[in-house]
Amino acid sequence: MNTTLLANDYGTPLYVYSKKRILDNLKRLKNAFNQADVDINIHYAIKANNNLAILHLLKEAGSGVDASCLNEIELARHAGFHSDKIINTGNNNPDAELAHALKYVDKINLDDISILPRLLKFGKPKILSFRLNPMVGSGSHSTNVFGGKQSKFGIDAETALYAYQMAQRAGVKKFGIHMMPGTGGLDPDAYPDATKILIETMETIAKKTGIRFSFMNIGGGFGIPYCAGEKSLEMDKIAQKIAALYKAALKRGLIGKPTLDCEPGRYIVGDAGILLARVHTIKESYKRYAGTDAGMNVMMRPALHGSYHQVVCANKMASKPKKDYTFCGPICENGDQYPEPYHLPELEEGDLLTVLNTGAYGYSMANNYNTQFRPAEVWVDGAKHQLIRKRETLKDITRNMMVHGN
Repeated sequence: MNTTLLANDYGTPLYVYSKKRILDNLKRLKNAFNQADVDINIHYAIKANNNLAILHLLKEAGSGVDASCLNEIELARHAGFHSDKIINTGNNNPDAELAHALKYVDKINLDDISILPRLLKFGKPKILSFRLNPMVGSGSHSTNVFGGKQSKFGIDAETALYAYQMAQRAGVKKFGIHMMPGTGGLDPDAYPDATKILIETMETIAKKTGIRFSFMNIGGGFGIPYCAGEKSLEMDKIAQKIAALYKAALKRGLIGKPTLDCEPGRYIVGDAGILLARVHTIKESYKRYAGTDAGMNVMMRPALHGSYHQVVCANKMASKPKKDYTFCGPICENGDQYPEPYHLPELEEGDLLTVLNTGAYGYSMANNYNTQFRPAEVWVDGAKHQLIRKRETLKDITRNMMVHGN
């Protein structure tokens, strides 16, 4: 698909997704475990990209979803997911979310033991899970490591035992268990290492409570390459190691016959998306800046995490790199910069930039800071392209505002 034509048709900044790549990524992950003679239930993490067109596409392909809050539960329902295809993994859940999840979700996964009494005020879940902090983790940077003492997520193994015992005493009958060691990591050993710890914890809990688990969720977080030269995860090898641990645990017979679940987001949509941005200003200062219309309001990851994304000049692909540029947006924050200079052909006002691998945590982190509009989204399928989210307007921003007279 010609990115220049898309930018002309829909304007910039613009998120563009490949429908085929999304489905291919889902299929590749499923096949990796199937080849290891294990079936895996995939629950796509809505937080990565919450566009309803993408959710519906994944539903039709057989995926479930991971909903992190009440609104994501409602998005899942709106996309047509049934309650048995949704897992609710919240963080510091308000009461309204807990009550809502009981109505519309079969699997409720709690981040802490302290949330259980509040949940039980509204009823008992069909399947209750707790999120284990396996104390090991891997992520694309420090803020994306969710295992260990610096993580706000999950509970340790000892607390998990008390949590399951408390739930048993309250009359809960079916249980799962969950972990999420981190996100975006490319260490292939991190995933089976954490799975081993999860299984060890399950077996300890099973011995002391008699619980036989309905599912074990190994989380998601499977990374994708953002930098040139980085290698993609060999999911076949990772799946083989996880499958061996899982099958050995089933053979020992302590944990019952839980399904093997996971909840990837980035792995499904990350490399299926690009961001198109227009250069508006070239500024020669202490650095050479290329000012674009896609600031931290459109793409938060570089400002929030210092994340790197490859950038190319779409209308000068045949030109040789000549100069270093630091990309920045129109936002009145000094953090509105990409963290490293990029060596590109000489840029001019009006050039079109393509930011790669922005399908995950791109639009979903977009915001209206500086009263900027969130961008449009389109997806492509071969030579076809369709708008799947309109660009915001000032009417969208002011819709819920009220002005009162004196």
